[in-house]
Amino acid sequence: MNQQIGGKNNKKKPTMKDVANRSGVALSTVSHVINGTAPITEEVKRRVNQSIQELHYIPNALARRLRQDRTHMIGIIVPDISNEFYSKTASTIIRHFSNDGYTTVMVDTGYNLKRMQKNVDTLIEQRIDGLIVLGGGNDEHILNRASETGVKVLLADRHYEDYPSVEFQYQEYMDQTICYLHEKRFRKIGYISESLDMVNLQERYDGFIQAMKKYHVRINPDWIITDRWLQLEKMDSGKVVMQELIQKLEGYDMPEIIIASSDMIAIGIMDALQENGYHVPEDVGVIGIDDIALARYCRPSLTTIRQDYEVFGRKCHATLKRYMEHNLRQKHYYIPGKLVIRNSIRKL
Repeated sequence: MNQQIGGKNNKKKPTMKDVANRSGVALSTVSHVINGTAPITEEVKRRVNQSIQELHYIPNALARRLRQDRTHMIGIIVPDISNEFYSKTASTIIRHFSNDGYTTVMVDTGYNLKRMQKNVDTLIEQRIDGLIVLGGGNDEHILNRASETGVKVLLADRHYEDYPSVEFQYQEYMDQTICYLHEKRFRKIGYISESLDMVNLQERYDGFIQAMKKYHVRINPDWIITDRWLQLEKMDSGKVVMQELIQKLEGYDMPEIIIASSDMIAIGIMDALQENGYHVPEDVGVIGIDDIALARYCRPSLTTIRQDYEVFGRKCHATLKRYMEHNLRQKHYYIPGKLVIRNSIRKL
């Protein structure tokens, strides 16, 4: 499925005048510092350069000059390198670009927008040709800043209309999962996720809600949890969140199935259930998303929605390469997920 990209960015960019005002110098002085066209004291240079950095100002002439020569360097932004899905996807992308003669710089934002801004600024200074942003959200101003300097930006595991993207068919695989559970006569289904400020997490959640309504499965708010704390240390935090849910429900009216927004959260949920005397899958079944290696080896083995990182990483590489080398940026590309049935749900 492909979509045409459009839209404009109306966010006001800092100007040379803004730099001059912040530095307390004349406009011409800023120009001389940037272009090296007149002797300027070190103190004034320091003030001007500091203001340029604080305002995230990139002169148009400098931006054009930076883009004249390709560096064959790309950046990859990941929100959490400890997440196996992101690390293996990044590894696939790096391997393929390395085969093409590119150098890749990868940075971990830890779900922190300020850190992401700083990282992207550094990558721009290193004159990257392209940038892949895995996951994320609420960062359009950062994406626009990179794009305005000539960097080719690709979004991965999410989309935004102004940029090409590669992502999974979240609503389709949620529909497939709820349809399967409905056919197997499961009617009490819960959902546990990180907070929904990342685009992919919001779309997974939306897909879950839409599928529940489509198949006329009752949505119980007590069984739906979204928590920012689940972003990091997912297995530990998943275990704690599940323990809190067990205490809240006091053992009554537990869901038959819990779908987690990642395998690592799902594994933490299973651990909490088992520690509290529940049998998985006989009492409560658990489903994850990603199909990390551990999903096959935990006990019971985890039923999950497979997101093939190898296929995903290859498509990210091919899409950004075409964009950088041929300026082809008109498409959004969608990859299907697949429900993989293992032993963490009952076979009815």
